[in-house]
Amino acid sequence: MEYSIATTYADEQQEGLCSLTLPASKWAVFEVQEPMPQGMQKLWKQIVTEWLPSNPYEHAWLPELEVYRGMHHPPQIWIPIK
Repeated sequence: MEYSIATTYADEQQEGLCSLTLPASKWAVFEVQEPMPQGMQKLWKQIVTEWLPSNPYEHAWLPELEVYRGMHHPPQIWIPIK
């Protein structure tokens, strides 16, 4: 399992950092509604054990994303689907 911390950038890549370009994909986006970090853990469990098995979508085998946009936005989990 690999973990990364990432951000978008518009200028040149900074020295010592690497870049990853994800291909266009369809994403299922879930918002964490409960206090962190338990809310994130609970949502991951629900996605893996309930949502994915009960939907017609398949995992697109791209990285899953945890998106944190700041204090005024709930964290999100993005799952690539096909």
